[in-house]
Amino acid sequence: MIKGVNKRIVEVSLPESIYFEKAVVFLRAESCPRDETALENEARSSIARLEYGLPPSDVSAAKIKARIAAGRALNFLFRLSVIACGAAAVIPLIK
Repeated sequence: MIKGVNKRIVEVSLPESIYFEKAVVFLRAESCPRDETALENEARSSIARLEYGLPPSDVSAAKIKARIAAGRALNFLFRLSVIACGAAAVIPLIK
């Protein structure tokens, strides 16, 4: 339950998150910027830092997403190289 009428609230939907569906962020009344997109971007980056265990920094949500995508790409390339090495080891045994 929210008490009072001076609270500003931003609700952020997070379909790409594996942990969070939605997040509700309560803003400080005295330090709220008026730009809604800036508020939403800041909330998203804070939630992404929380989700992936990153330390608080000036990293934007876009950079965090890029790092996650790069990590997934490296994971895929590693798995592909393991499969290729396994195939290279098995082929001489077949001949």
